[in-house]
Amino acid sequence: MSYKPIYNCILLILSSDDLTIYNTFKNIWKKYMHKEPTILSFFLQTNPNQLEDINISNDTIIVKTNFGQNDLIDNTIVALDYIRKNFNYNFILRTSISSFWILDRLSKELNTIPKINIYAGLLSDSPQGQQFVSGSGILLSKDIVDILIYSYNQHTDIKTHNHILNNAEDLIIASILFSNGVKCINAFTRIDFVSETSIDQLFLNLKKTDATYATYFRLKSNIDRNTYDNIAVRYLYSEYY
Repeated sequence: MSYKPIYNCILLILSSDDLTIYNTFKNIWKKYMHKEPTILSFFLQTNPNQLEDINISNDTIIVKTNFGQNDLIDNTIVALDYIRKNFNYNFILRTSISSFWILDRLSKELNTIPKINIYAGLLSDSPQGQQFVSGSGILLSKDIVDILIYSYNQHTDIKTHNHILNNAEDLIIASILFSNGVKCINAFTRIDFVSETSIDQLFLNLKKTDATYATYFRLKSNIDRNTYDNIAVRYLYSEYY
C-alpha cells in the first residue's frame, strides 16, 4: 500500500483562459502555488472536447463541461470528489484565479481553525439577506466536503432550482450546506483592489495599504483589468514572494 501524505489544505483554483489577465494571474500563481509544503494546489479548468469526464494534467484538474446551467457547480463537485478520493487532507479551499494568497499566513491561520464542521471564509450578504461565504475563498473541512458532494448528487431538486440563484456557485454551495444545518463562520482577511482612477493612484493605494494583516487580495479592476490588475498582481508577488 502506497503512502499518501496528509496535506493541511488543498487549494482548488477556478481558472479560465477567457481573458488575457487570467493568463497573467495563472502565471503568477504558478510561481508561488507550491511554496508551502503543507498546501497542495490545483487549477480547475474545463474542456468540452476531451473524452474523459475528468483529466489530470500536472497541476490542473480538467473537467468535461456540458455548457448547461449547472456547469460551475457541477465542475466544482466533480473536482472535489476527485480530490476526496485521491488525497488525504484536512481542508479544501476553493478560490479563484483573481485571488492572490499569502500562503504562509494562510497556513498559520489554518492551524488555528478546527478541522471539523468548517464552512468558512469572508462573509457576504445574499439577496435574501442571509450571510454566505464569498466565492473568492471558500474553506471546507473534510466532513463538510462529504456533505456537499453527497447532497448535490442525491437531491435533484438542488440541480433543478440552481437557476433561481443565477448559477452563482458560492450561493449554491451556501444553499446546500444551510439545508444540512451547516453554519458559515468568518475567516481570513481580504483586501480588494477593484477600481482605480490612474496608475499613480493604484501605486499609492498599493503602498499605503497596511497589508500586514491580510491573508489574501482580490484583484478585479472595474476600469482596465489588463493594465491595473496586471500591475497589482506583479507588485503583490514582488512584495510577498
